[in-house]
Amino acid sequence: MRITCKLGSGNFKVVEVSPDDRLYILIKKLNICDKNTKFLFNGVTYSMGSIQTFREIGIMQDCRIIVYNQAIS
Repeated sequence: MRITCKLGSGNFKVVEVSPDDRLYILIKKLNICDKNTKFLFNGVTYSMGSIQTFREIGIMQDCRIIVYNQAIS
């Protein structure tokens, strides 16, 4: 599935993940060093360093997320 990530103003990146991948895979795919980075999906904020899977938080198809990182903002 494809996740469109909004990284700051006007900067988007699309990554391919599996519903059973752990959230922390986004850190590697988006080239983010800060493990405290968070993202917003469906009104809930999640940590990119989490061991939860995309399926566990309800992402099982293409979607958009907003990434929050002070270095990006």
